[in-house]
Amino acid sequence: DKSNLSAISRELFKCNIIRGRGLVANAIIRAQLRSPSSTPLYAALVCKIHRKLPIIGELIFKRLILSFRRAHQRNDKIRC
Repeated sequence: DKSNLSAISRELFKCNIIRGRGLVANAIIRAQLRSPSSTPLYAALVCKIHRKLPIIGELIFKRLILSFRRAHQRNDKIRC
């Protein structure tokens, strides 16, 4: 929830997320898909990550765009 967003981001930055940026990106995308009601929280987390490490924010953005394109081509209304 909103109260521990700063704590989560601090813990995340303590880890070597540059090296595991693909894992971080996949984890955030999957978590958001599992819990659509928490989308604003994941967006805030991605915003904090992107502010400090733009390479990870861009990776998340690219993967989301690719996922949207695939879902749109397959006419998958749940993922679009």
